[in-house]
Amino acid sequence: MTSRSRLSPPPGPPWDLPLAEAPLAFVDLEMTGLDAKRDRVVEICIERVRGGVVEDRLHTLVRPETGETGNVHVHGIDEAALLGAPTFAEVADRVEQLLTGAVFIAHGASWDVAFLEAELRRAGRTYTVGFWLDTLNLSRRAFGLAKHSLEALRAHFGIDSARAHRADADVLALREVFARCVTAFESDVEGAAPTTPRDLWEVRVAEK
Repeated sequence: MTSRSRLSPPPGPPWDLPLAEAPLAFVDLEMTGLDAKRDRVVEICIERVRGGVVEDRLHTLVRPETGETGNVHVHGIDEAALLGAPTFAEVADRVEQLLTGAVFIAHGASWDVAFLEAELRRAGRTYTVGFWLDTLNLSRRAFGLAKHSLEALRAHFGIDSARAHRADADVLALREVFARCVTAFESDVEGAAPTTPRDLWEVRVAEK
């Protein structure tokens, strides 16, 4: 929901478009670990959505060139599953295409941003994600819950968790959580209803 700087997103599209017209890129990654400098992406899903309609989509396993699989006990993606999968460099064009000109949205988004940018740099790319919306922070403002992990939100809202920790299923959950956050802000009589992605970006909470 915030950038690594204290600046605001640049004026104009996509940040100042009506929410129903703005392209939104919902992103989830599965990784071998938690260190973006060392660990690698093994699955990616990006859905580019406008007005609730998926306009374009990428979902694929990703094979690290060095063969690591990492947290198999979390995501269930083992070495055999990655045989024949593309490397990140082979999908980098599609990643940039889906993200360019869209509002980046993820849960705990700084992790996804760090890993995507690290993989893009390894692939010889300079693309960066300057600003994003984080449903973790939006949820903390929208709902009075004890926990705001995607797993906890799935349980609270009755979102299917059969394939949790797989990128495509997590994107579906992410989109549902985002929609519920927007609805919650729209019904908040104490504040103005968000009409643009910028309005949501300005719903600030402190980051750790």
